[in-house]
Amino acid sequence: ILGMVLSVSYDDSALTLVEHENGEALSELVLQKPAKYQNGSNFVWYGSEISEAVDGNVIKLVFDVSEAAKGSYPIEISYTEGSIFDSSYSTVSVDIVNGSIEIIK
Repeated sequence: ILGMVLSVSYDDSALTLVEHENGEALSELVLQKPAKYQNGSNFVWYGSEISEAVDGNVIKLVFDVSEAAKGSYPIEISYTEGSIFDSSYSTVSVDIVNGSIEIIK
């Protein structure tokens, strides 16, 4: 992957995105974070070349959780067709496994 845009969606009544960290899978690319963390934020990776493919995490997200939060809160990562491309500038499809934050009190 030479370029990618991912959107992050979550329940902002209980969760607040406060920090991120670039994962090792795209560590050779520049990560442009959104100007402001908010529900639906886009994270953009880009580069001019990549020396080798690396499997692993793409991004680590850190959330503050509301004191009133109870239960499960899904975190959805999505992309639009054409927003991920390889070094030949061909579009790439990826499988995304979404997760959730489970609040146990």
